[in-house]
Amino acid sequence: MHMAQIFYDIALKGITIHRVNFRSNVVHTEDVVVSFSLSIPDGEIRSALDAGKLSYFTSNALDTPMPGNSLSAVASIYFIDLVPIKEHMLEARRVLKPGGLFINFGPLRYMRGDVANMLSGEEILDLYSQSGFDILAHDVVPNTQLASSQVITSVHSNNFVFVARKR
Repeated sequence: MHMAQIFYDIALKGITIHRVNFRSNVVHTEDVVVSFSLSIPDGEIRSALDAGKLSYFTSNALDTPMPGNSLSAVASIYFIDLVPIKEHMLEARRVLKPGGLFINFGPLRYMRGDVANMLSGEEILDLYSQSGFDILAHDVVPNTQLASSQVITSVHSNNFVFVARKR
């Protein structure tokens, strides 16, 4: 069983998760353990899941089981800097219908991998443009994560956001 299936099953039932903050950056001792709830609430998404109209799968993002020209949109959230970008783009192009959208949101941190895959934002836009996509919009959006009144530190990222349409 994949972790995604386990996570999905837990989310359907609802669960409270307790996260232990092992860092010493908390303001108050009681903030060392933080609790949050995880569930898929009633509504359109839950109804679509229950009716079998919405599903998910796990696979290699560079070689999905999706048929070619079958998707209207592909979203890459905090992911493009974790895989070889050219192969990622080729798979997105393969599965997108003509006119389908590729949406990217996330930083370009490149913590590991081949230096040849560590493209700048401008190079990524050029790659998509030269590979059958029209760039509809792009921007750099600041984002602060892990920020709360309980912790002293937070993580700031400048996220590279772009939307491209397959020709």
